[in-house]
Amino acid sequence: MEISTSLALIAVFVTMLGWFIATRFNKRLEYRLKTLESYIPVAQDIVKQKIDGEKLEYAQTMFLLYGFIDEIEKINKIVDLSTKRKFDEISQISAELMTLIRTRLRRELLLFGKISNKS
Repeated sequence: MEISTSLALIAVFVTMLGWFIATRFNKRLEYRLKTLESYIPVAQDIVKQKIDGEKLEYAQTMFLLYGFIDEIEKINKIVDLSTKRKFDEISQISAELMTLIRTRLRRELLLFGKISNKS
């Protein structure tokens, strides 16, 4: 085999490997973003001290499918507390869950800077 043929095969292999890794990363990130998006309406309702069961159920399903174990525990706790209407505890756990999600998404997006509330 000639050197040019070998280089061409190596280039094709590297390109295919890069494409596979990028596709896998993007798909995982897409599902994580959908999980976050499913929770945003729930978090907004929690601030208003109301719970929409359908929105909460959908968000819980998304976390069960694509969330990390500590996120799943928090969403399950929110569901449990929502049946008892304990909004103070729900608000606290919701804030913790949003911080977890935001931190992990920033890490996955390679955004390592500090998160600031200043404009």
